[in-house]
Amino acid sequence: MKPIDQIYMKIRHIAFMGPVKFYSSMNTPENLIHIGAHLAQEKESYESQGFKNLFWIEANPDVFSILQSKVGSRNCSQSLLWSESGIEKTFYISNNEVSSSAYNFLEGNAWPELAMTRKIKLETNTFSNLVNQCVISEEMLSKSLVVLDTQGSELEVLIGFDRRLNSVTAICVEVSKKKFYDGGADYKDINSFLKQSGFRRIAAWIDPLIGHGDALFISNSKEVPLKYVCLGKCIWLCHITYFAFRALNRRGILKLNSI
Repeated sequence: MKPIDQIYMKIRHIAFMGPVKFYSSMNTPENLIHIGAHLAQEKESYESQGFKNLFWIEANPDVFSILQSKVGSRNCSQSLLWSESGIEKTFYISNNEVSSSAYNFLEGNAWPELAMTRKIKLETNTFSNLVNQCVISEEMLSKSLVVLDTQGSELEVLIGFDRRLNSVTAICVEVSKKKFYDGGADYKDINSFLKQSGFRRIAAWIDPLIGHGDALFISNSKEVPLKYVCLGKCIWLCHITYFAFRALNRRGILKLNSI
C-alpha cells in the first residue's frame, strides 16, 4: 500500500471510529442505556465492545414487541420520553420506521426520500420517572453511557432526566447543525444545555456535508486522559480531511487505491 493510502486509511479509521467505540476504549465499559432503540440493531456491537448491561427504550409501540423478543422484557421499556410526563403527544411514524419522531419533518430536509406516513397518540413519561418507578435501577444508571437517538427530541428527553443526569458518566447524542424536524433542537441547543448541566464535549462525528452526526459528552466529574482529549480534538479534523481526500480522488488530483 502506498504511503498516501496508509495516511488515508488511518484518517478514515479515526474519523469513523464512532462515539461508543471511543468511549469504550477510554473506559472499562459497564452499563449502556439506549434511548430511541428501534430494534436494538446495535446490540451485538455494544456487547463486542465490552458493555455488560444494556437497557433499551423505544417509543414506537408497533416495533416494541419485536424489541422485547430480541433483548428480553426486563431489559427494555416502551416509553415516549419527554421533559414532562402525562402529556398526550402526536407521534409520527416514518416510512422507514427508524426516523419516527415526536416531531414532523421540516420541508426540504436532507433526506427527501423519507416521509411521515401516519401518526398515533402517545402519553409522555420522563427518564426520571422511569427510575422512580424502578423500571431502570439506580445501579444501572450508575457509571452508565447514555446513547440518545430520538430524532429531534433529544433536548426534551435530557430535560426529563432532571437530577438523574448527575449519575450519568457520559452521553452520546445524535446532533444536527441544521434542523430537520419541526420543533427539534439543534447542536447548539444541546451543547449549551449539557454544558450548563456539568458535561463537556469530548468529540463530535458530524458529516460536514449535511451537518448531522453524533457528539460525545463526558461528566465534569470524570477525568479524561490527555491522550483522549487530544484524539477527540483530532476527530473533526480527520472528518474534514477524509472528505477532502475523496473529493481530490474524484477529480483525479489524488490517486487512492484504497477507495
